[in-house]
Amino acid sequence: MINTPNFLKNVSRNKIIFWVFVIVGLSLLIITNLLTPKQSTEPTSTIPVIPSITPSDYLASEPLPAENIFNPKQKIIFNWSNPTPQIPETMNGYKITVPLINPGTIAKTSEILGFTVADTIKTLNNTSFMWRNDKSSLFASIDQNQIFYTRSEIPSHTNTITRDDALVNSNLIINRLFGDTFTKNISNDISIRYLILVPGIFDAKETSDPTKANLIELGYRQTIDNFPVVALSTTPKVFTIVLDTQKNVYKIDVFGGFLGTEKTADIELIKYSELQLRAPEKSRRISAVASTSEETAFSKASTLNVTVKSVQLGYFQRSDNSLFPVFLLSGTMSAKNMPDVAAEFFVPAAR
Repeated sequence: MINTPNFLKNVSRNKIIFWVFVIVGLSLLIITNLLTPKQSTEPTSTIPVIPSITPSDYLASEPLPAENIFNPKQKIIFNWSNPTPQIPETMNGYKITVPLINPGTIAKTSEILGFTVADTIKTLNNTSFMWRNDKSSLFASIDQNQIFYTRSEIPSHTNTITRDDALVNSNLIINRLFGDTFTKNISNDISIRYLILVPGIFDAKETSDPTKANLIELGYRQTIDNFPVVALSTTPKVFTIVLDTQKNVYKIDVFGGFLGTEKTADIELIKYSELQLRAPEKSRRISAVASTSEETAFSKASTLNVTVKSVQLGYFQRSDNSLFPVFLLSGTMSAKNMPDVAAEFFVPAAR
């Protein structure tokens, strides 16, 4: 684990929670390998949060298939309550020249998080990597563009950590892991949540009371030309870090990200009226509901009702590091017998 002044520190064991994580992770790994089309004959290891299933022959002009794999017939109804956005005629095209997740950053991350050669677990190919000991686990995949770290022990509340303290410590950790080339492109729009996680309960519960929380979560996005870059994650942030109340790292999720980009040709954008027509058929949800059971229910619902409260341009980073201009639709969604929850969708913006 990482602590700002002391990056390695002993933690108590909680093997029950640890093995739950391992079993769930391996189950997701097997399911995804069965569903994901392969670029080669070798299977790819992964522990996804939201399935990112992109056929190998999918057109490069489209970010992802919009079809919901859990319910292909799901209908999405958009209600537009947002102010009419100002949309430029074109947007700069970019390609990623140096992805954030590469062999160098993976090796550095494993070292900083305290893993050794003895903790290495053999994977099925040379693009996926796993480490595990009795304190924590780390999974990284170049193909799936993910890094996932978690401790096996659930910390208790021992200290009240302020948002400012959490922000300072997480920024130091991010800079140590990925350097200032990454941090200089981070958006100022950083999400911060206080969480309560108890043994035996898979989902953390958000709380507004820092004196009761045993974890604090910070989510970061990168930007290009001040436009946010999103990926398929639970938040959907590029980098999410969870600290305990002693400012130690409890969890890290990385989805995509970049260290270098190169400008390509300008891309012509559709108009707002075309966005409204395109959204029901071409939208893709990129946020997950905090409750696992509710996320499953929303994914399987026959109809989603989405109230759009804001529309902004951004870039979507696919797992193969392709970048696509998209409209980011933020608001709430509801379904039959389900509460209103915050949600975010993207719609391809290129004409």
